Amino acid sequence: MPFIHIQSLPLVRSIETPQVLKGIVEDFAQATQIDLRHIHATWQYLEPEHYARGLSTPSKQPLSEHPVLVDLLTPDLHDDEHIALMLRTIANSIAERAQFPYSNIFIAHREARSGRVFDAGEVEHW
Repeated sequence: MPFIHIQSLPLVRSIETPQVLKGIVEDFAQATQIDLRHIHATWQYLEPEHYARGLSTPSKQPLSEHPVLVDLLTPDLHDDEHIALMLRTIANSIAERAQFPYSNIFIAHREARSGRVFDAGEVEHW
């Protein structure tokens, strides 16, 4: 079930988004030992000038400010060490595969609780 949602302004250097996403999913699966078929990833580009940090609203994704924003959603089955591994893996993968500075990536982790997820036509319990 992990969902990796990435948002950024259009990158200065264009990427092959489908290949980058597939690579991120593969890196995540390998590092976490979670089956590929359970991992979801999206990369959404914000419209130019639709991301403010303070009073700055750039048209392209800066390399040293306005971090790439990542939301990681996982079941509440993982301990802190495993979550830290997930966070580092995603950051490393984005940095390597999108050629983007590791230090300008922000990732927030959220947990989905058993009985509070609807998937495949039913409420999931684990």
